[in-house]
Amino acid sequence: MVKAAHDNHCQFAFHGHTHVAYAKIEDGVLLCNPGSLNYSRGSLPYRTYAILTFEPQTVKVEFYDDDKHRLDQLTQVFDRNLLEEAGHDTSQN
Repeated sequence: MVKAAHDNHCQFAFHGHTHVAYAKIEDGVLLCNPGSLNYSRGSLPYRTYAILTFEPQTVKVEFYDDDKHRLDQLTQVFDRNLLEEAGHDTSQN
């Protein structure tokens, strides 16, 4: 997935399939699986979704359950410079 993101000049890659909620930066690409609103998956006992907030220096990925409660154990803030290090220009987002 990271290679496909690089090949297409993408800074972010969102996917499902496993429906296991997570967010991480790998090789300059922010990977995010928001989880599933149909069925709980992985170790989480509830359905999940993600909301991303873009700031000049950071990207916040917040995960919520289907009752709109924020899941602090999954929520993360990433430094946008980590995306720039991979040769991507984040100034146009």
